[in-house]
Amino acid sequence: MKLLFPSLFLLLISVAGFSQTAQHSFALGDSVFLLDGKPFQMISGEMHYPRIPREAWRARMKMAKAMGLNTIGTYIFWNLHEPQKGKFDFSGSNDIAAFVLNVLNKNARNGLSQ
Repeated sequence: MKLLFPSLFLLLISVAGFSQTAQHSFALGDSVFLLDGKPFQMISGEMHYPRIPREAWRARMKMAKAMGLNTIGTYIFWNLHEPQKGKFDFSGSNDIAAFVLNVLNKNARNGLSQ
């Protein structure tokens, strides 16, 4: 499950924000992704949220968009979130929920994947 989750997370970030602005469909064609029935190529970049100060997340997303990216991928650094067994840290730049909400809100406002 740990290996599958980051891939699913990348896909979620790429397309999940669409439902906030309009109804869209996302499917797998024979050899391409289909967005609203049309071929869609993901142009992805990585953002490692714990390595970027939280207050810089939006600026980095704007830069990604300016470079032509339409998808943000990330890893979940579990060793940062659970530095000791049973002790969790989701504060500051480790706040994965806030990072995802930033991506989805940016997507809804500025069409990151459109």
